[in-house]
Amino acid sequence: MMRELIKRWRFRISGGLLIAAIIVLLDEIIKEGYTFDLLDLFNFTLTHEKIFIILLVGGIVLGFKSHKFKWRGGKVINNGKV
Repeated sequence: MMRELIKRWRFRISGGLLIAAIIVLLDEIIKEGYTFDLLDLFNFTLTHEKIFIILLVGGIVLGFKSHKFKWRGGKVINNGKV
């Protein structure tokens, strides 16, 4: 019971982080006029690009943790489904 509740919340938080990453990217387009600048990742200041990467990676990691993926015989099985 508790595991299912935690699994659902992880999935919801993951979705929220991914939506927040998209909002940050849209804010970058509106304010700066471009989508993504790789050079901004290497600045020492906090930039839209760094926030986007943090939110994106957090959302992906939590999303994969909320699902059980298994590798069997060349096929990826997601919660018992091929």
